[in-house]
Amino acid sequence: MTSSYQKRVQERDEEKKIKGGVMNISGRLNYEKKVATNKMDGLFNIIIKYGNEEALREAYKLIEQSVLVKYEALVGKKTRKNGEEYECWVSVWDKYVGKMTADKKPPLCNGYITYINDEDFDFDKETNTFIYKGDTISINNVEVKLKK
Repeated sequence: MTSSYQKRVQERDEEKKIKGGVMNISGRLNYEKKVATNKMDGLFNIIIKYGNEEALREAYKLIEQSVLVKYEALVGKKTRKNGEEYECWVSVWDKYVGKMTADKKPPLCNGYITYINDEDFDFDKETNTFIYKGDTISINNVEVKLKK
């Protein structure tokens, strides 16, 4: 008959094995994602170098590639550890991005939108990137003002 101490030790060992297995799987998936992303970036670089804008647009549509956009942070409220609320700049995900200054000029945040329509994007030949044409866009169901 095993004691309660031995049972706890066995349970902890089992937990460690399970956590180790999950971490191993997670690490492998992250590695595979990184490899796939690097290959995809390499293919896009080849298309940019030897192809043309139309070929790049078709590739972006095929895999629904994301395009980086810059947007102005939003005014939000956060609570300090002592319970006091204060006004600050937040992202569309309600994450703190900066303190409110006297000039109230909002910082810029990065957002990503999926490339779907050719009509929504211009192609910048100098930087080989797509630029969203609109002035505002909805990210995380929040309408934000874009910066060019």
